[in-house]
Amino acid sequence: ELTPRHQLRGDQVPIDADHPLRDLRICLDPGHHPDRGAVGPRGFEERESNLLISRQTAKRLEAEGAKVSFSREDNPLPLKQRHDRMREINPDLVVSIHNNSAGDGQDPRERHGTQTFWLFPW
Repeated sequence: ELTPRHQLRGDQVPIDADHPLRDLRICLDPGHHPDRGAVGPRGFEERESNLLISRQTAKRLEAEGAKVSFSREDNPLPLKQRHDRMREINPDLVVSIHNNSAGDGQDPRERHGTQTFWLFPW
């Protein structure tokens, strides 16, 4: 059984106020692949945008001292295998990145917003 890092160190994890992300293990999960996810009107696939956004996010997190890993890169990896990989990595935080569509016939200027899901791993 996997134990979150904060429990291995005791009840409290000291946080550096100047660098709160330092040494935090974050796994980014670029959603989709092998399935394409949402497809834009010009054929741009959600799985591609998820990976691009994940890579940019990783750069910003690493600049703040986080240790970033990915559930997948360019390789097609079904959800079950991505989940298994995340369990192997045993991060402090998992962020799954998606770009959901508004749906056919919906005006994205009127129907927009964000969705946020979080999970305290394992």
